[in-house]
Amino acid sequence: MTTSNPAPVHAVHSTPTSGRQRPKAKFKARTSSKPSASALSARTCFRCGSAGHLANAQNCPAASAKCKNCNKTGHFARVCRSAPTHSVHSVELPEVCILYLPGATDRLMCDVIINATPAAIPVSLQLTVDSGSSVSILPKQLYEQHFHTVPLHAPTARLVTYLQEPISVLGCLPATVSKYGLTCPAHFFIVDNGTALLGMDLIKGLQLRFDGNTVLPPPQSASVCELSTPPSQRTTLGCVKNFTHKVNISDSVPPVRHKLRRLPFSVRDAVSAELERLLHAGVIERIDSSPWVSPIVVVQKKTGGIRMCVDLRGPNKAVIVDSYPLPHMEEMMTLLKGATVFSTIDLESAYHQVPLHEDSLDLTAFITHEGLFRFCRVPYGLASAPSAFQKMMVVILKGLQNVANYLDDIIVWGRTLQEHDQALQNVLQRLKDAGLVLNESKCQFRKQSLKFLGHMVTSQGIQLDQEHLSAIIDAPAPSDAVQLRSLLGLLSWYNKFIPNSASVLMPLRACLRDESGFRWSDEAQQSLADVKKLLVHSPALALFDPGLPVVISTDASAYGLGAVFAQICTDGHETYCLFRIQNTHLS
Repeated sequence: MTTSNPAPVHAVHSTPTSGRQRPKAKFKARTSSKPSASALSARTCFRCGSAGHLANAQNCPAASAKCKNCNKTGHFARVCRSAPTHSVHSVELPEVCILYLPGATDRLMCDVIINATPAAIPVSLQLTVDSGSSVSILPKQLYEQHFHTVPLHAPTARLVTYLQEPISVLGCLPATVSKYGLTCPAHFFIVDNGTALLGMDLIKGLQLRFDGNTVLPPPQSASVCELSTPPSQRTTLGCVKNFTHKVNISDSVPPVRHKLRRLPFSVRDAVSAELERLLHAGVIERIDSSPWVSPIVVVQKKTGGIRMCVDLRGPNKAVIVDSYPLPHMEEMMTLLKGATVFSTIDLESAYHQVPLHEDSLDLTAFITHEGLFRFCRVPYGLASAPSAFQKMMVVILKGLQNVANYLDDIIVWGRTLQEHDQALQNVLQRLKDAGLVLNESKCQFRKQSLKFLGHMVTSQGIQLDQEHLSAIIDAPAPSDAVQLRSLLGLLSWYNKFIPNSASVLMPLRACLRDESGFRWSDEAQQSLADVKKLLVHSPALALFDPGLPVVISTDASAYGLGAVFAQICTDGHETYCLFRIQNTHLS
C-alpha cells in the first residue's frame, strides 16, 4: 500500500534527472492553469512548467509544441506569459435562416424610426416585413449612409439563406426602433448586400399586427414619445409652457344644453376606456353641471378602435374666432426651393397639449353615459382652436431657419444633409423646451421625398400624392349629381396639375346643367378618361425662384379662361411653377 502511490506520478511525468522526488509539487504544476512568475524558479521549466527538468532538456514535451494562447512554438498555453488572442476563444455561433435577401416587389413594407445613439437624429426607414427571419437586417449601404459613426458589435449568429448558403455579416448595429408610439431595443445585422428586413425580433418587440398588406398598431397603444429624449423617458402627454387659450364668447348667444345621445352597447366599453384615458392624461375632468352641454359622436377607425368627438356646433355659434391667418399652402411650399433633404414632424394630440383658460372650461362640457365632463385642454372641433394653435406655433418656431408649419404639421428641409440636420436639431430642441411631444408614428426623417399637405415634396418640385391619385384613377363613373360634384371637388384640389382643365372638364360640368336631370354622356366618360390620363403623366411643378425670369401665358374661350405661370431656367427651358394660374370655368 505504501509503494503504490508514487507509481502513477512517474507514469504521468517524465523521468526525473535528480534523485529528489517531489510528487506533490509535480501534481500542482499539472493542475494549475497558469503559474505565476514567482512560482517559476530556476529549477522549473518555463516551457512546460515541470519541476523535474529545465527548459534546455532535450526530452521536454513542450519544445516543439504550439501554444494555443499566442500561437507561438516552444511552450504550453498554461505557462504562456503573452496576452490571450481572439483565436483561442472561438465560439460556435447559432445558425439563423433568412428567407428574403434578393430585391423583389409586392412585399409588405413597414416604416419605422431608428435611433442608433441617444444624441443622434432619428432616421425613418422602410423595412420589408419578414416573419420567416428571427433577426432584422440592414444592408451595408444604409449603414454607411445613416449610421457610419456608430461602431458595430460582434455578430451573435451566423446567417444563411434558405439554401444554406452563408451570408456575409459585417457586424451588429445596436439601436432602438419606434413605431406607433412604442419603442424597443434592436440589433440589426449589417450585411454586404440584401434587403432591409424587419424580423420577428422587432415584430414582437413593437407588437405589430397585420391585415393583408396593412400593418396595424398594437391594441390600445397609448405610449407617447417626447422629443429628443430617450424612449424610456417618453411616457406622458405634453403640455405647452407659457400658453393658455381663452375663448372669446359673444354674450348675444344663449347657452345650449343638449340631452344624452344613447350609444350602442357595442361601443360603450370603448367609450368608457377612452374617457378613462383622457381623465388619466389630464385632458378632461368630471363636473356636475354646466350652462353649456354638448353631445358626443363616436366613429370607427380604419385601424380598429373608436374615435370619440364632441359635437361643438352649439357652442361654436357663440365663439368669436381669432383672426390670425393660416398659411397659404403654395406660399409655404415656395420656401422649399433648392432643398434636397426633408423631414416632417407631427405632434401627438396637438390641441390636447394646449391648456384651456379657466373661464372657457364650461364651454366645452359634454354629456356621456358615464356623466358630465369638460375639457381642461383645447378640444378638437372648437372654432377658435386652429387660429390660436397656428399663432402659438409661429411664436415657438420664430427665428429658426428652414422650418415651416401648418398647424401641427411641421416640415424641416435643407439643401445639404448637414444643413438639414442642423435645422432639425434646432426645431426638436425648441419644441422640447416648449414642452411639446411628437407623434413618432407619423414623423419622417431625412427623406428625399415625402408627403406634406396632400402633395409629394421632392427636390424636383411638387408632385401628386400617389394615394389620392389612386383614388381618382380607380374612381368609377358617377351615378348621380352628388357623386359628380364630389368628383369635381376632388379634381379641383389638383386643378393646377391638369393642363387646360376648363376645356377638359367642361363635359363633366355640362352633366350638372342638364334640365332633364343627371345624365352621364359619352363625352363625359371620355372627359373622365382624359383627366385621369393627364394626372398620371403630369410632371412635377417647380418651386418659384425670385431670381429667374417669369413668363405668363394667357388664353380664353367661350366657357373658360386661364393662364400659365412659368419661369425660364438657366438652360433656357420653361418650367411650370406651383403658382401656375388655374384654368377657370365660366358658368
